[in-house]
Amino acid sequence: MNGYAHWLVFSGHARKRMAQRNIREEDVWFVYRYGRRFYNGDQICFFLGKRDIPRQYRHSRLARRCEGLVLVVDAFDESTIVTAYHANKRALKRLRCKPRYWTR
Repeated sequence: MNGYAHWLVFSGHARKRMAQRNIREEDVWFVYRYGRRFYNGDQICFFLGKRDIPRQYRHSRLARRCEGLVLVVDAFDESTIVTAYHANKRALKRLRCKPRYWTR
């Protein structure tokens, strides 16, 4: 594991999905660091859009790979990654909405 993400904990589900979707740990760290945060019930969603990428990273390969990436994090400890996926264009609108049902 790299030194920059030593405090992030990945669930078994997150590891499996990251492997299937070709998402690296450095991608997760980048989205966690610079992405927008949405509180959604008992989870926190991080979304990295084009406008969220800092200027010094705009033309980097890492930023292009992470654009549109969503992280779902457990809201109780804020360090356990539940899952990660590449979002479509309507994902930001869905993330901003409150959940219809309380899940816990």
